[in-house]
Amino acid sequence: MEITPSGKQIGTILACHYLGGSKEMIFPFIEPLLQKGFRILSFDFHNHGESKHNPIVAMTLEKDFELFYDAVKSMGIKGPFGVIGFSMGATPALLSLANHKDIKAAVVDSGPLIFVKNYFTYVLKDRGVKNPVCKIFFYIIYLKFAGFNQMADKVIRSMYKVKGKPVMFIHGEKDNIIPIENSRVVYDIIKSELTEWWSIPGSRHLTNYFLQKKEYCEKITDFFIKNLKEEAINYEASCVDLSQR
Repeated sequence: MEITPSGKQIGTILACHYLGGSKEMIFPFIEPLLQKGFRILSFDFHNHGESKHNPIVAMTLEKDFELFYDAVKSMGIKGPFGVIGFSMGATPALLSLANHKDIKAAVVDSGPLIFVKNYFTYVLKDRGVKNPVCKIFFYIIYLKFAGFNQMADKVIRSMYKVKGKPVMFIHGEKDNIIPIENSRVVYDIIKSELTEWWSIPGSRHLTNYFLQKKEYCEKITDFFIKNLKEEAINYEASCVDLSQR
């Protein structure tokens, strides 16, 4: 999905939706970026929205994002890019910052998921699963075979490559699905003068925008304007320089 601003375009943002969502369902969160002049490119993760659906449980977030990134590049769209991820989308958003030099800045809201066993303990409790044998098989399937433990470990390892890059963390202090301790771990690894942290009292999972709409819109747009506009200017200047050689 590509949405272009009605006026002058000042940058491009790659957007990663949340679990159970789709590329269209995150529109309220990204609308302020569009209004400020950013082009938005988004996609559906596997088993979401218009993407292919099948019963596999394997973790494919990074692979899905890489296919999306390749499609963006094949369209002739050049960086620098910003990336924004919500809940589960925070994981591929942060990994993309480590994997691609032309992705220059990231905003992550209500993620990433690091303490995966705690998350699945919440899921089991929420579904009312009490049988200990069922719990054990559930943990084995999702933590080991589906790759959630490996995913969390890879995020931690990759974040040492991200240190020194602009990242904004937004997290609700009352988030009981992916508690704030998850994003705090990553923030502590990559913390620098370019890293921003915004925790919102009383906010639960993915409610930050709705509780602090005005400040939320201002913070994410100011962040990307500050960290992408100069990159875009430098990129355009380098292209002009190369064309004159």
